[in-house]
Amino acid sequence: MKKVKHDDAPNGTQRSDQQPHERLTSVADNWVLELVRETPPQDGQALVPAVDKAVRIMALINQHEDGLTLAEISKETQTTKSHCHGILKTLCYHAWLVFDDASKRYRLHIGVMRDLSGGLRDEISLEHMRPVLHRLSEAVGSSCVLSKPLPDGSFLVVDKVSADQSIEISYPMGYRLPPDATAHMRANLAWRSAAEVDAWFSHQKLKRYTMHTITKPAEARAEIQATRERGYARSNSEYTDGLTAIAMPVFDKSGHVILLCDCVGTAPIMEEKELTVFKEMTLAVDELHRLIGSRVPSDFPRPHQPGHDDSA
Repeated sequence: MKKVKHDDAPNGTQRSDQQPHERLTSVADNWVLELVRETPPQDGQALVPAVDKAVRIMALINQHEDGLTLAEISKETQTTKSHCHGILKTLCYHAWLVFDDASKRYRLHIGVMRDLSGGLRDEISLEHMRPVLHRLSEAVGSSCVLSKPLPDGSFLVVDKVSADQSIEISYPMGYRLPPDATAHMRANLAWRSAAEVDAWFSHQKLKRYTMHTITKPAEARAEIQATRERGYARSNSEYTDGLTAIAMPVFDKSGHVILLCDCVGTAPIMEEKELTVFKEMTLAVDELHRLIGSRVPSDFPRPHQPGHDDSA
């Protein structure tokens, strides 16, 4: 990663009622977008401890291609070595992990793909979409994320690109953003029917992630409408202090939102190149639509259409 000026991303002050899921952290000469440890589940959302630990262990190992030792996994997941060892042995038994006797490290194994292949299968391979994401990142000089909306409303990160002289995205593929992650939520809902938007608001509650987060339903609905008129979703320090995200949906052959594409960067830098990001993202999303054979809403931005209404 190349140097990024630290004064490009002002630090915000978190209040006690804010619930950050990610934050910008200064590491050497870089800005890193990292996860914030989630709070314990509320009443009615009790987790099975052993299953929760197993999932956390799998997610942790997924971040380390060279694998991790028992001691490292135990420390990172705050699990006793004996309990951690039992979970690891169980995962190895099912071939979700493999243990390397030489390095004493655990790594992901083929059993994960075997047992989860149905959930990972899609109409178009990520292998075909990844070059589009890389070209978009290079064209705008920003880090990009591709995510998939899930039935519970959350967004599964399926690919990411950390650009030079931009923010390094530290969270792994497979991480889930909450349903009200502002840019994702607006891009996901903007081209849906009024009934679908009403249903979303009847099931979801807007949380305050920063002092700038819009939490009043009427104002949030107005931003969704503005997203459709503008052609893209914008979140400026609403989900993460100092971070601006610009996002657009990707549709499938039936006209349903199948993916969300977004570019992220420090607020001052993204403000300067917002129109460029929108133009290049429109080209990238159009390329994805051609790969998928999508049915796209008539008012969705196309590359040949003029840019953006500054009054939106």
